[in-house]
Amino acid sequence: MLCACVLLAPVAAPARVFERWGVRSNDPVRVLMVGGHPAYTTAMKLNGGAGELEVYQVEGSPPQVLERLTAGYRALGAQVFCVSGAKLGWGVVLDGGRVIRLLAANMGLHNTCMLFRMEQTEAEFARSQQTPAHPLPPDVPVFPGARWTQAIENEAASSTTATATVGADPAAVLRYYAEALPRAGWTSGLGPRDQTSCLYVRGSELLAVNANSTGVRGQTVVIFLHKRLK
Repeated sequence: MLCACVLLAPVAAPARVFERWGVRSNDPVRVLMVGGHPAYTTAMKLNGGAGELEVYQVEGSPPQVLERLTAGYRALGAQVFCVSGAKLGWGVVLDGGRVIRLLAANMGLHNTCMLFRMEQTEAEFARSQQTPAHPLPPDVPVFPGARWTQAIENEAASSTTATATVGADPAAVLRYYAEALPRAGWTSGLGPRDQTSCLYVRGSELLAVNANSTGVRGQTVVIFLHKRLK
């Protein structure tokens, strides 16, 4: 879930994330990252539930990083649930009224991974479990029968990443948007184009559409990245 947040990041981010957000001084993430700073911090909303996101570059593989964090959080008396493979791992921490989502991903660097940490209150976490309403501007066409599953809003970056599932093959989805978006005033962009994604521009707005098969014939996950340029 949190990998999509990286697409919303501005170039620079404040370093004093813990002082700014009041994160507990003995939080295992801070212990793990002694001497380092987050590469990215932001306030965001997941399906309408507010949270705070931190992104770090961490030494170790995803299993190693999550193992260290699991031990640290459990030492604080928190409940921790983690699952990890060699390249990607995720977890949820329940600790004194806060819910922390963790995701560790190997980005191709030797013995280094990116660590995504999103913290919410229990109330905001409950809000983020709801199915999002139409998360994109109303004049962005919606593929017939699309079912929204997730929406990530980043006000600082003026961006929204939304995910939907549709009952069609990826090629059919991209053909639909290649016809529907120009009718809605969008122009095909000049960025990279491949068999799974395309970029569109309208005034000061950008819209990227990515379509990938779920592995089940005729079922596709579509990810939209909408951004307003400042």
